[in-house]
Amino acid sequence: MNIRRIAVAGLAAAGVALGAAAVATPASADTSPYAEGTTLGPWPVLKRPVKNENVRALQWFLNCLGHKVDKPSNFGPATQDRVRRFQHTYRIPGGADGNVGAYTWTAILGKARPMGYKQRNDCVSALQVLLNKWDYGHDLAIDGAHGDNTRTKLRRFQHGHGLPVTGHPDTNTLYKLIATRPHVAK
Repeated sequence: MNIRRIAVAGLAAAGVALGAAAVATPASADTSPYAEGTTLGPWPVLKRPVKNENVRALQWFLNCLGHKVDKPSNFGPATQDRVRRFQHTYRIPGGADGNVGAYTWTAILGKARPMGYKQRNDCVSALQVLLNKWDYGHDLAIDGAHGDNTRTKLRRFQHGHGLPVTGHPDTNTLYKLIATRPHVAK
């Protein structure tokens, strides 16, 4: 009788453990701050209802890629929908869940890169939003034009973070702009 109870209890415990494991599995495809095959991380994870400058930059990047968000501000239903569309279009690992983690950030930055000097587009607006997180004595106008002021602030950021000072927003620079917490640097 005791062996039978032990066996039943063991099977019940195994069922509970399996059920709990199934429930504990993340429903989100992209809530990880790390992506396989990349050396950059951790990435900030953005999802509803976050409101910060990384969300604002994300929305400008989405606009740049043709996934229009009307008013860049907070991570609401419209932003989540545009992120899902982007994830579906570019087949982000794990599916289209509308959250922005390492895989989505990596894909966005890989696609949205015409941000060099003299470029004018919404990707440059995203760069300007990210640069304005850092106080170097002045804020940039979010005008989408990579001119002298944007290049100067970008170079200053690169210098202050041990990056090659190129004035060009390469992947490492963009990662630092997104993932590093801002501070006053005068």
